Amino acid sequence: VMFSENGVGSHGPIREYSENKHWLNIPGEVHGAPISPLLLTHGSLMIVAWIGLTSIGIVFAGYFKPMWPGRQLMGKDLWFFWHACCMSLTAVLTLIGFIVIFIDVGSWHTTVHSVLGCVVFTLAILQAIGGMMR
Repeated sequence: VMFSENGVGSHGPIREYSENKHWLNIPGEVHGAPISPLLLTHGSLMIVAWIGLTSIGIVFAGYFKPMWPGRQLMGKDLWFFWHACCMSLTAVLTLIGFIVIFIDVGSWHTTVHSVLGCVVFTLAILQAIGGMMR
């Protein structure tokens, strides 16, 4: 956290406060500082990958095994085919999101989010490689 002369701090290059002063007792709209489109892209890709596709892939693996007995697509059980598609797309979107955020930020910033993001990225790629070797 960086502190200025008046003691107000920020958590890095992302400004989450308004650019102008506003009185709290006067109604009106307050707009925050602009957010980079690449940052929004990173967040959107990660939400789609980790909340959407991963959840659907887990449901296919956990609940659809008994629903399609003997049905196959491309030599794999149907449930596994869709599970693998969801998890592969998760890995691809994670890779794209990982690249996009480094393009946006431009350098490494050691934060809990960035360290955990690198760990999750590494595990996602390793899981995708392991799934292909199955």
